[in-house]
Amino acid sequence: METIQKEASSHAFPHIYLGSIESSKLDGFNAVSIYLDARLDSDLNWEKQIELANSYRKKGFKILWEMHFGLFKELHLPLSDTSQYRSLNLAIDYFFESILKNFESDTVGIAIFKGSLDFSHDWLWEVDQVLNFRGWLSDNFRDHHSFTNQVGTICNNLLEADPNELAKNENGKNLLRFYCVRAAVDYFALLTSRFESDLLPYLLIDATSLKSSAHVFQLLDQEDFEFIQLALKNAPFESHNALGWESNPFVSGYIGKEHKTYQKPHIEAQVGIVIPISPIFDCKEIAKYDIVIEKIKLHKPIKLISERNITVDWQGLEELIVLDVEQDSKRKLEGFIAAGGEVITDNKLNLSLESPLKNYLKSLEKS
Repeated sequence: METIQKEASSHAFPHIYLGSIESSKLDGFNAVSIYLDARLDSDLNWEKQIELANSYRKKGFKILWEMHFGLFKELHLPLSDTSQYRSLNLAIDYFFESILKNFESDTVGIAIFKGSLDFSHDWLWEVDQVLNFRGWLSDNFRDHHSFTNQVGTICNNLLEADPNELAKNENGKNLLRFYCVRAAVDYFALLTSRFESDLLPYLLIDATSLKSSAHVFQLLDQEDFEFIQLALKNAPFESHNALGWESNPFVSGYIGKEHKTYQKPHIEAQVGIVIPISPIFDCKEIAKYDIVIEKIKLHKPIKLISERNITVDWQGLEELIVLDVEQDSKRKLEGFIAAGGEVITDNKLNLSLESPLKNYLKSLEKS
């Protein structure tokens, strides 16, 4: 075990075992996950977990503390309820005092959530959340006509929108996912606001139920996620900033029950598709991106890149597929062209040099 552990510790990125530690084989892992019940009704008795952590620290393993707060379906009060928030914070305070001060140098991070990327599935639509949702609609849509045009679902009054009614059609479900992921991220930020900068919050996100690459990418393209370590299960693309969870390892690391080795692609992607900043709610519009992604994947690797970080994400790419971007991004695309890159567009963007997507896809089919 000691020889194997030294080898695992030399890995540049975490390989975290997630499961029943007592009966596990930890070959190839350099960290373990230890579960802490931090729900509202927990007595916060973590003596056994501390003892277990000590035993694995002595063997050279780092610790990922999995604090189960019951987010979000096990919270019985509104997210705005201050007493509930204070109770969850008490668990964090107790963790700082009883555990972290003794395990600081051995801690990889704290997992504060493990569950589906579709937060809307178990969302508690109590009065405050419905009002917040309607306020979010008013902030993101000029009026009900703008809402209907963008979402493809009729809404006569944004201030009377009913989440349960919207959930009855696919476009409405897409909309609710964007709201709920935003509300969840805000709550994560609130919960971790007192974390020191070197204490990394982890989110274990399961994308299994969502099949659209473009939709999943947009849901995860949140600026606040840049300050959180994501671990993704069954994501339809690889993220260089996330850990792979259970399904496949990513270059940044892995968390799961069975050790898996990251396999570097034989061919690095040289073509990227720009995913817009503005959320896409209409299933037909989302499908346009997914169809292009799948067609290109048949012939060559493709990388999904964020319009928000376009000048960073296009590094190493030679071709950019652009279906739609904001005006500011068009000026950035001119920089890509000036550097020798090729921009391929679905609708003419009036750039200094651009190639039609239709011709590009035909050339791939012939090659």
